[in-house]
Amino acid sequence: MTARHLGNRWLVLFASCIGVAWVTAASEAAEGVGAPQQASPAINRALMTFRIGASQWMSELRYREILAMLQKRKGVTDELSLFTSTTCTPLPLEEIDRRCRVLGDRMRQARALGYRAGINVIATLGHLEEDLPHALSGYTHITDIDGNVCRGAFCPNDPRFREYIRGLYRRLAATSPDHIWIDDDDRVSSHSPVLCGCYCDHCLARFEQESGVRHTRASLRALLTDGPAEQRLAARKAWLTHNRATMERLFAVIE
Repeated sequence: MTARHLGNRWLVLFASCIGVAWVTAASEAAEGVGAPQQASPAINRALMTFRIGASQWMSELRYREILAMLQKRKGVTDELSLFTSTTCTPLPLEEIDRRCRVLGDRMRQARALGYRAGINVIATLGHLEEDLPHALSGYTHITDIDGNVCRGAFCPNDPRFREYIRGLYRRLAATSPDHIWIDDDDRVSSHSPVLCGCYCDHCLARFEQESGVRHTRASLRALLTDGPAEQRLAARKAWLTHNRATMERLFAVIE
């Protein structure tokens, strides 16, 4: 993290040195959505990206101060990546629409100064319970093996939630970013630290299709933790395969 003093305020930016393999034009990833209005500089090497918090780019004044600071140090920065949110829970699509109207303009401003510009999606599934009154609701939450839910995170095996994800990324792609980065909330760990994964009814039904055996959360816990080591190992391998398939389906929806 790098902190720069501007007047009587602090500007906090997250800096990441990103390999070129991750930088993909959104117009290529979402054909037909729309082409960038300005050509971005080609990158064929490692590059320096600054990730800009939503509270910084949503303010016209603060964003202009950021660009002015970067212009004083030309050659340091190749690219900006604008966070979609300041919190770690998914947002309703109505709020995403509002932010997209500003995002497109902010990225055009950066390109006019010679920088590439894209989007960092801070929450697709969600990290944790945060600012719930303004967060997304109405979909299946990530559920642990005991039936406890994380109200700030959602299961990608919920068919209705996959439609939300499609709507989210289509809206972001329509702003013509040079890249869209997904964040590390797209995972099966930490919500259920002992037995990683989601154990909601959608996931149990998926696992039944994959394994041919119907389970409750209690019977699945017993299968994963009790009995001979060989039996537990086979069950855990099957659950790992299930988790991998869940992530593959999620990334296919995003793509």
